[in-house]
Amino acid sequence: MRLLIDMNLSPRWADALATAGISAVHWMNVGPVNAPDWQIME
Repeated sequence: MRLLIDMNLSPRWADALATAGISAVHWMNVGPVNAPDWQIME
């Protein structure tokens, strides 16, 4: 499982989760920062 971290949270969460063995990516690394929720959910 891979988690998607919302723009409202710090990108540092991805590193913190990786340290705990959890795969995560921050939205700013995969999509536009002003994307609406429906686009993020796709």
